[in-house]
Amino acid sequence: MIDTPIQEKFASNITGYIISKVMGTHNDDEIINEKPHRLYLIGTLAARKPESDETKNITFDDSKTASIRASELKVSILSQKKELISKPEVIIKATGNVYYKIKNDVNSENLTDENKDKNPKKNKWKRLSFSEKFKLNLCQDSEFNLDFSKTYEKANNDVAINKKIIDGIWNVKISVKLTEFDEDNVLISFNYENTSQEPEQTDIDFERTLFNCNIEIDIGNLIIKEFIDEYNYEGYKQKYFYDFRTKNCQAIWLDDKRKQFTTEHFARFEQENIRPMESILGLDLTFANLMIEKNAIYSLEDL
Repeated sequence: MIDTPIQEKFASNITGYIISKVMGTHNDDEIINEKPHRLYLIGTLAARKPESDETKNITFDDSKTASIRASELKVSILSQKKELISKPEVIIKATGNVYYKIKNDVNSENLTDENKDKNPKKNKWKRLSFSEKFKLNLCQDSEFNLDFSKTYEKANNDVAINKKIIDGIWNVKISVKLTEFDEDNVLISFNYENTSQEPEQTDIDFERTLFNCNIEIDIGNLIIKEFIDEYNYEGYKQKYFYDFRTKNCQAIWLDDKRKQFTTEHFARFEQENIRPMESILGLDLTFANLMIEKNAIYSLEDL
């Protein structure tokens, strides 16, 4: 029989592989055949679809929606209004990946068998990461547009690139919005939004979707409060305490002092491996044994 630690390690490796493949972070996904937004499901932020005459006058309430084609992720924390009197600043680090088109005959040796195309003339897509750190003040609503100039430069200097990247292909806005929560508290929301817009005609040369998008936030000396949800269960009042309200992401603390947190694409729950009672030496809880009245009584007494 395989030891439990070995089974757990195997399961963890399989899980990690699957997650990396649906996020597009696996080494095999550095160069791919298909347009990336068709392959990856987790951690993506899509560009906005072009407005039509039918939709441009529709008021869109993004606080009530979540979609597999989301263009924004959001994480909110709760704090007392008096905490904002000192005009605190937070340090935000925004990260993600983009893809650009490359010629098929360059870097083909890096492709794995599963990513090799049957059509040798078809172009490939190459992954490129981006990252930027900056500060935003919490005394009022504020925003920051990421600078993609270095990302454009790196992509355009690649001899494999199929067509030069033009300004405006990739656009990200990071914003902070303050909303009154109650008389004493304020809701502080951090938004990561893909503000690029898809052209009306299908664009085969550029990929505007962003991948593996996350924000890491250092709140400094800001003191936050827990959210409390109250509900009834079996006729009894219950309370649920938590630190973050999120949209299209999850969030976790990075330190014990609760000063730094980051978004994640999903939450993980690991159930402890609880051995069934029938594994107790001398105890037989099989159906065949319990069918015999005398044996059933003895088995229950042993429990």
